[in-house]
Amino acid sequence: MTKYNENDEDFLFGFNPETQNEELDFLNKETRNQDGIYRPRLEDAADPKGVGYKATIRFIRNVLKDGSGTGPAAIRKYVHYADMKDYPDLAGYYDCEKNITPQKQCPLCQTFWKLYKSNNQADVENSKLIKRTTKYYSYVMIIEDEQHPELVGKILVYSYGEKIKGKINAELNGDVGEKCNVFDLVTGKDFRLIIKLVKTPRADGRGTVEMPNYDTSQFLASSPMKIWSEKTQKFVTPPTVEYNGRLAIVDPKWQSKIKEVLIDRPDIVNLDDHAPSKDGWDDVKRSNVDKIIKIVTGGEYSSAETSISDSISRVPSSDTLEDESIDDFLDFDDDLDL
Repeated sequence: MTKYNENDEDFLFGFNPETQNEELDFLNKETRNQDGIYRPRLEDAADPKGVGYKATIRFIRNVLKDGSGTGPAAIRKYVHYADMKDYPDLAGYYDCEKNITPQKQCPLCQTFWKLYKSNNQADVENSKLIKRTTKYYSYVMIIEDEQHPELVGKILVYSYGEKIKGKINAELNGDVGEKCNVFDLVTGKDFRLIIKLVKTPRADGRGTVEMPNYDTSQFLASSPMKIWSEKTQKFVTPPTVEYNGRLAIVDPKWQSKIKEVLIDRPDIVNLDDHAPSKDGWDDVKRSNVDKIIKIVTGGEYSSAETSISDSISRVPSSDTLEDESIDDFLDFDDDLDL
């Protein structure tokens, strides 16, 4: 009979937080995309400053869920980020009210410029707490993700900024070769996404700050959109032929399958869900904005006054704003008269 050792079952009954966290990691992976957004995070990369976060994605056309047609390839909206570390109930993203109409007054925009143009350096610093950026949302298919292979083959909504939008424009305008609509199902291009943590000079000239950098990301060679096969766990490339002077997918069966793949996405993967609200802020968000403005302009706010953590629309603090710097937030051409 084998002699019993009291330590034999330590792996099972002992308390090892690191081991148990590894065992429960599936919970993080399953909840990561519960809002249908693809979020490549540098914190998931093994070497953020060296190899960085690597993935390959395919921008795809916005085929309406009912299959009746297509919508815009991307949704654009202005977003403020309230960097309220001392007031977590208020921190997060707020759609800029100028999304409704350029002529509409946005209290956060007005407050930003009032502080940014102040002769008081403390005001200028506080202006950075309510920065504004332009975000774009498009459908993408995950072709490869070294950090999260469980996402391969899925269609998700990808939120990106001016850097990647500029790369899409460069392809469309032929600045980097022949003109290419990267969203095209036949002649589009996969996108090699590489994000690295790079020391970036501060806009005010005072030293550097480590920021996510997308400069080495690039579109690959033109190719047809691939279809993920659950059966073989591999991608399959539809056959193409030359038709009317260009490559095309003409086989009805393949056309039907591609359409099925594009519209058979989960309900949470819905581009329209990320469109700017036509009604602006609701009462809760407007109340939060009032509190934020009071704080950044030197007023006081007691976080015990009310708890609104469940009602604020915000992204987890681990998310990063693409290429975040003060320059990226000075896209207020329509606000210069404030």
